[in-house]
Amino acid sequence: MGEAAARLHIHSGDDSRHEITANLLCQFVQSLQLMTHLTAAAKCGMGSRRRILGTSSFTEEYQLVCELPQAGSYVLPFRIRNVACPLLDESAAIFSAMMVALVGVASGDISNTVLVNLSTENRARFADALSKMTAKDGKSWRVSIDTDADPIEDVPAVFEFTKTVTDQAVKILKVEEDVPEEIMSVIGELISVNFESNSLSIRHNVTKKEIRCAYRPEVVDQILQNRSGGVQVTGKFTLDSDGNPKSLSDVSSIVPVDLSRITITMFSAGEVVVRSFANVDVSITPTLDDDTKQMFVAENPALGIEAIATTRDELIAEISEQLSVNWLEYAKADDEDLTDTAKDLKRSLLAHYAEEGT
Repeated sequence: MGEAAARLHIHSGDDSRHEITANLLCQFVQSLQLMTHLTAAAKCGMGSRRRILGTSSFTEEYQLVCELPQAGSYVLPFRIRNVACPLLDESAAIFSAMMVALVGVASGDISNTVLVNLSTENRARFADALSKMTAKDGKSWRVSIDTDADPIEDVPAVFEFTKTVTDQAVKILKVEEDVPEEIMSVIGELISVNFESNSLSIRHNVTKKEIRCAYRPEVVDQILQNRSGGVQVTGKFTLDSDGNPKSLSDVSSIVPVDLSRITITMFSAGEVVVRSFANVDVSITPTLDDDTKQMFVAENPALGIEAIATTRDELIAEISEQLSVNWLEYAKADDEDLTDTAKDLKRSLLAHYAEEGT
């Protein structure tokens, strides 16, 4: 059937910008590659394998090959090809199956897609990869795949990855289990991993004690990506006599402790969308709390932000929510209804943001 070819569109939301960070570009491309490999595994009858990417054959099969970006745009032409078996290449069929699967996720019905051939663990991995096709930090990046050069039946010419789609993926691809209330996230240093027993050890930031963790097989990709530095592990826990975690089981997530700047370039306030002005710094650098080193903290007095959360994603959501509340209560208020301090906050908000269409 030949190689599959399409274009990955990365929209910045700002036509004056013609750049993207390497980390964000890698996130989108690597996630697309993982979804391609999982789709191929589903079609080839290997959807229940735990370590699909651990075999050399699958590393070579159905590779995402990126061409040079088109000048003056964020369009990245790419192809899927089978290096291992070029004479039996079914890349086009794999690509079509993946796009049909994405449309199925978006519609909430995957019954007629190859995703039904994936194990529960691999469906969760597909959902994780799909969720990374939307940018975090409140940024206005949008990603879509353009298939108009090689139309696929029942697939739109342009498929866009939206938050609605990624939320839907988590909802229908991740099996919700009955778990006890004692579930938590622990931040520490990853010190060892045992892939045979599906276990790892971290050193707690405060107690400096080693904590043994038993992880779900589907999070192995997250472990491979986070072999050094601080990590946050989420799972069911057992406490010691001092109330500190001594072991974790059923670990469902392991992510790096990301303390890079958070930039909220847009947020919703009621029925309107509020965006930051170009070349105005609206970034906030998070830290870990001083006492436990287990909570993410962000402060920006000029914007009225004082947020604390268990995870970085929750912190971003909390910052956006506080901006929304501050916009409605201060930026939209009449001066005569505000104190002098509140007026300063209003002026600061209006110096950094404006409603769309104004």
